[in-house]
Amino acid sequence: MLYERMRKLVALPVLSSDLLSSVAYGPEAMLTVLVLAGSAALGLALPLAALLVVLMVAVGLSYRQTIPAYPHGAGSYLVAGDNLGRTPGLAAAAGLMLDYVLTVSVSIAAGVHAVTLALPGLARWTVPLGVLVIAVLLAGNLRGVRTAGNIFVLPTYAFVAVVLAVLAVGWAKAAARGFASVPPPAVPAAEGLGLLLVLRAFASGAVSMTGIEAVSNAVPAFRPTEWRNARTTLGWMVALLVTLFADLVGLIHLDGLVPRADETVLSQLGRVTFPTDLWYAVLQATTALILLLAANTAFNDSPGCCSSWPATATRRAGSCTWVIGWRSATAWSRWRSPPWWSSWPSAGTPRG
Repeated sequence: MLYERMRKLVALPVLSSDLLSSVAYGPEAMLTVLVLAGSAALGLALPLAALLVVLMVAVGLSYRQTIPAYPHGAGSYLVAGDNLGRTPGLAAAAGLMLDYVLTVSVSIAAGVHAVTLALPGLARWTVPLGVLVIAVLLAGNLRGVRTAGNIFVLPTYAFVAVVLAVLAVGWAKAAARGFASVPPPAVPAAEGLGLLLVLRAFASGAVSMTGIEAVSNAVPAFRPTEWRNARTTLGWMVALLVTLFADLVGLIHLDGLVPRADETVLSQLGRVTFPTDLWYAVLQATTALILLLAANTAFNDSPGCCSSWPATATRRAGSCTWVIGWRSATAWSRWRSPPWWSSWPSAGTPRG
């Protein structure tokens, strides 16, 4: 029904929660790779961030062209199938189905982890908390798009506002000291600085674009004129992404922050920027909340995306996704120690 369709100010938080939440871990993912070559290699973060900004704009412009060309919604499957052939289209479909599952799992795992770090007493309830969040997201989306949108408007806008406040205060402090960079702590090099490491850092930083395809897949969910509203919303999303990502990387470089095992880079930046614990707590709360809600992109996007696939494509892509997911899960469970089931509150000694 038209009543259940989204206006732009609701569509922005509903469809961008996954994309905008990625700036909470994207810059850190890039720095984590660079720091393997020692703290001196962190200076490469700025040119790599500039290249990533160019890539973000290029991908955004590509989807901007896709939206009016496919007013009923289209993502990688339709575009690749129409322009490259059936096999590339099926490969893209399998990748999308796997991506939707991983988006839910990674976003909720990261959000619950942030909560349990702040409240260690909840650590033993990690898995039930994650399942509860999935159930809430499912219930919200079954109630309808408009109801789900009301859930996600405030957290997404709150996260953007808090991060922008961090950036404003941080850049003001940097200006007060003449934009002089704080030397990062000395970190010994674990491996040499080479082309492969730089490419790995670039690829890791590109996770900041997770979810950028959401608008093009959800064009029919907008109010008329659908494609025009979708394209406007996409422009807002890309502009926010570029602003948050570029400013965060620049401010992290000026403050001399490095990735640490016990605290995220965004958390470190919040402690350096805000003089009181209250503002830092707000930053952490909004970050955890948007990471939990970022999984909504998959709930909101996958039905419209899958409805455009023929039955044969859905079956083949689903089979490919099942094989990839099964092999990844079994490899992960063999690698991890202790076993994954030990995190369950009621788990005892595994049988067999």
